[in-house]
Amino acid sequence: ESMAGEDAVSLALINYYCQEKYFYHVQSVADECLKKYGNDPVSLFFHAYGILMQDQVQEAIREFELIKDNQDVSLCSLMALIYAHKKSSNPDREAIQEFDTKMKESRRSAGQKALYFAGLFLWHLGRHDKAREYIDRMIKISNGSIQGLILKAWLDLSCGREAYAKKTVKYFDDGIQDGKDIFAMLGKVQYFEMRQNYSGALEIVNQIIVNYPNFIPAFIKKMKLQLALQDWEQTVETAQRLLQKDSHNVEALQMLALYYLCREGNIHEAATKLGDLINALSHFEPQNAYLFYKMALAFSRMCERNQLILQQTQTLVERAYGLANHDAEIATEFGYQMTLQGKVKDALKWYKAAMALDETSVPALTGIIRCQLIEGQLQDADQQLEFLAEIQQSIGKSGELAYLQAVLAMKRNKKQEEVIHLLNDVLDTQFSSLQGLPLGVEYFERLNPDFLLDVVKEYLNFCPTHVRK
Repeated sequence: ESMAGEDAVSLALINYYCQEKYFYHVQSVADECLKKYGNDPVSLFFHAYGILMQDQVQEAIREFELIKDNQDVSLCSLMALIYAHKKSSNPDREAIQEFDTKMKESRRSAGQKALYFAGLFLWHLGRHDKAREYIDRMIKISNGSIQGLILKAWLDLSCGREAYAKKTVKYFDDGIQDGKDIFAMLGKVQYFEMRQNYSGALEIVNQIIVNYPNFIPAFIKKMKLQLALQDWEQTVETAQRLLQKDSHNVEALQMLALYYLCREGNIHEAATKLGDLINALSHFEPQNAYLFYKMALAFSRMCERNQLILQQTQTLVERAYGLANHDAEIATEFGYQMTLQGKVKDALKWYKAAMALDETSVPALTGIIRCQLIEGQLQDADQQLEFLAEIQQSIGKSGELAYLQAVLAMKRNKKQEEVIHLLNDVLDTQFSSLQGLPLGVEYFERLNPDFLLDVVKEYLNFCPTHVRK
């Protein structure tokens, strides 16, 4: 059997890791399949894609070159070659031109598998409309292939358009009836999550676990859904089960660290788990700037500025920046980490570095103003705030902006009503951004208790002195 034809579970695993941006994992699963099935072209394609997304561009180009004439993966490999050449440090214009011509030729005679994998590749790159064109053609020439319809349903579910998402459930159901298709079952889980039907999603996850007891993503989903249902005990139990199956599971370690930090208040245990997490990432996603960065967010905002935890979140952001020093978002987060440690001058340096990388970065500008206010540079802060308020009209309100306006008004001894009105605004904005978000890592990230405490401190300035003590 070849992976493309028969091994739906491996392909579902690869799709999960591609969507979650675990690219070393993509490479590892493809490696496993190559051991099992010999030189299976689909496994070779995803192996190359995995290393491409870990920035080993030249190596990936070599691997795509080897399979670009294979019927099933020719189309997606030529697209990947164009993408890889554009990604490389000095793009080879002629090569891109040549692959583009070849791709257009290949497209004319593409069979249903070739169209399917081209659509799948474009979906993973986040190019939904382009992917849909290929899948629609695949469905047409195959007289409604169920595999094509399931992927189209995934596209409709993840493109961010509510009207599209509503219609997907029928295709997932067809796929499930057709033979417990794991990709369709995962799609239905995602559909229920979008409708905030967490118990419905959990039911299907449990079916997946019964049918495919070694499918790790099902346990990750189960753990997150149990937390969405606000059952910490079950969540922790599933996290521990996950670690028995996969002792370096990043999501399980993150979940346990979160549990010790915000349920148990056990800093020591949380720090130990965070150490394990850094270790797991270093071994099993060593090139993944996005994950190093992502993992730091909730912990730094939840830890009440505990130095032990902040050291570890700083390590995570340092690793991310080391892998992607062109990324303004990561540089901005570095500035925020410095603010949390009370190192205002360092923070300012990082925010300015972020602005140099992306002069339109609102979070970096916000960070600069925050530092100026702490340092008492009110004139500068005032000018920047006016500019920020103008930008914010086009991109929507943020709690952070109202907070900075409140602090400035306070430092300028403005009327109490004015400041309190701004502070109320901060809380309204902050809490409305949490609407519809289930309990989970992202919820804590956005809740940002550290920021809320800052807001509370400003309110306390209006209490009579004896109350404040």
